[in-house]
Amino acid sequence: MSHRLSSKVEIVKKEPVNLSIAFVDRLIAFYRSQPKPIITPIWGSLIDAYLYPLIDALVSGNKPLLLDILSNCYANNTIAGSDADISSEEYERCFLTVGELYGVIPLFCPIQPWPVIISCEEIIEAVEALVGCAIDHPGAGDVSGAIVGKRFIPNKLLNGLAVLANVLRRDPSGDVLEIGAGCGYIGYLIHKMFPESHYHTMDMPVHSVLQAFLLAGALGEDAIWLEGEPYNGQMVLIHGLKSPNNKFSLVINQDSLPEMPPSVGLEMLKLTERILVTGGLFLSVNQESGRGDQHRVFALIKECPSLKLVNRSPFIYREGWLEEIYIKL
Repeated sequence: MSHRLSSKVEIVKKEPVNLSIAFVDRLIAFYRSQPKPIITPIWGSLIDAYLYPLIDALVSGNKPLLLDILSNCYANNTIAGSDADISSEEYERCFLTVGELYGVIPLFCPIQPWPVIISCEEIIEAVEALVGCAIDHPGAGDVSGAIVGKRFIPNKLLNGLAVLANVLRRDPSGDVLEIGAGCGYIGYLIHKMFPESHYHTMDMPVHSVLQAFLLAGALGEDAIWLEGEPYNGQMVLIHGLKSPNNKFSLVINQDSLPEMPPSVGLEMLKLTERILVTGGLFLSVNQESGRGDQHRVFALIKECPSLKLVNRSPFIYREGWLEEIYIKL
């Protein structure tokens, strides 16, 4: 018997969040200003049945259609790894693992089984005390998530908590960059936990549009800056494929570098080496599947001599994933 929750996790689905046509105009202008890479199948990204209509709506400038596509981004598992099919039992495992990662409960040991029975609310309240902010999400997009007291917590928010667990005690004193930012949940957490730090993303232009939409739904349209716009003090900055000129205290990569061609992955690692401040951290959480078309961060980063490995261990939140932390010398 392992750790378990004291009650079953309740899962609900949020109604889509519609943003203004003015913000949709900004998204279209951003997309049209970006370089257009060749679209190739990318594991863990958008399925073709969602990706290509989204691109068509951006290219044509059909604002009502684009708003509808973005607002319903979680429908029919358009995002690979969507929360829609996650069961109550899987949510239970996720909450308990976050509890273990943050030291709220002891890591379960099968050879010395002393199971803990605890509620989701007790876990989240303890994590909130550690990170200094509420763990909750307004539910941008038609996303599913767990109800914990009055909080709404999608699985991707729990995943973000797990990814950040080992770097949270090192409060970023400067900017944070995420390469391949998914649906923006790590960015949302960074913004809430470190409100004085600017959060930046680099990603494929079409994915950057979705990130901007979901982050604007969660944080407000005025919180988002898009590459090419005048800067007005926003704390969340979406660059697309254009490299930021800033220096960063933390660079994060989850589920993207091994999916890029090796030359592009190495380019991103060399960029990371160049833009990190001395003593800054690079956090990598990725697969090492051995698949023929997938490379390893651990192998590519040997070309970046000033990035020193300080931790390499299994990422217990997701079986088969690896967490690596490098420091800039």
